[in-house]
Amino acid sequence: MDPVRMSHVLYNTWLDRRTIAWHVSDKTPTPRQKSHSTAYPATLVLDYAAASALPNGPTARLSIDVDLADAQDPVEKAKRLLDLPIVIAPRYRRPGNDRSFGGASFHTIKGASVIGPMPAQWPVDRTITAYSQYLGSYGQGGVGLSGWQLNGGSWIVLPISDSQSWITLTKEEMNPSADRARLDIKIDQRIIGVHPNGMQEFWPWEHRYCSHDPIMDLPDFAQLRPRVVRFAATASGFLLEAGDGGQTWRFEMGDHLPRPRWGGTGTPRDLYDGENVAATFILTHGCYLDV
Repeated sequence: MDPVRMSHVLYNTWLDRRTIAWHVSDKTPTPRQKSHSTAYPATLVLDYAAASALPNGPTARLSIDVDLADAQDPVEKAKRLLDLPIVIAPRYRRPGNDRSFGGASFHTIKGASVIGPMPAQWPVDRTITAYSQYLGSYGQGGVGLSGWQLNGGSWIVLPISDSQSWITLTKEEMNPSADRARLDIKIDQRIIGVHPNGMQEFWPWEHRYCSHDPIMDLPDFAQLRPRVVRFAATASGFLLEAGDGGQTWRFEMGDHLPRPRWGGTGTPRDLYDGENVAATFILTHGCYLDV
């Protein structure tokens, strides 16, 4: 196959990977050099050896190396990193009348900045020009809401306290091999931010606690300006993916993703009965928000 054609097939296979019925095998891989402790190398290749016997052409093979902690399931972790469908039981929800253990805390944003509820597909095809996980003030400090500015104008806001420890951010970088026969993918998946008590289990994109070495790896979206290609939200979480070509950014919250425990109490970070993530997103004119 022509190298350019092969490159297109590989890239389209990667984009369509969620719709492919992969045959999963788990084996000990040959160690590969990692550029960062949270960066996982993956490879997508087309197998032409058996292509003549297959009516639909070559077989795609997708592999990834994963590190495991404790009793983690390697297949589940691989699927999570590769953004493949995972069948998982709904996560426990706390009784709505029991607020003694912390938990989710959705806020009502006040003031003239609020435009209203966000239409379901409003973000798609707009570009992210800023992101902050420090939005919202009650007069004495911030409450840590997350917001994304799109097209340099309005913001979409998820009004959940300490949002950085609810949201996973995944960076994907794709590079074809010199002969275009292989697509090398580097996946960096981390929680956005975490209390120091959770650092051993969750390495963050950003860490600014006093007396701790800072970590500031979040991208400058004002410079990158990635285009939103997917947005979906449910009662238990959401997905916002932006980027094209060689680099993609994916913000996620959901039952299938591990999340840090509350830093103070150490209790699980779970939603309450009746809380609906999809129904909480709002549009605002700016990022200076009162709660």
